Amino acid sequence: MSICADVLTADGILTLNIFGNESNRSKSIEALQACFDSVAWLPEVDGGNVIVIAFKESPSIGFEDLYRRAQTIRRKTKLKSERWVEGLYEWMRGS
Repeated sequence: MSICADVLTADGILTLNIFGNESNRSKSIEALQACFDSVAWLPEVDGGNVIVIAFKESPSIGFEDLYRRAQTIRRKTKLKSERWVEGLYEWMRGS
């Protein structure tokens, strides 16, 4: 994972789709946390997939804009993208 962090700019973001059992997910998240300033993972959606977002530097996020973008994604793809934003918001409140 450090190779991924090394190639990103200071404001770089790595987004991953992690699937598998809880033990494997935990190991992957721990490896990311060792290399990135902040790591967020969204609630499990559709078949055990977990979206993980690793930030080279901790972000400042405007959630109003993210919700608008999520609604656009939902209209175009039918993906439950608002849930991603809600998960990220909950993570940010807890940190």
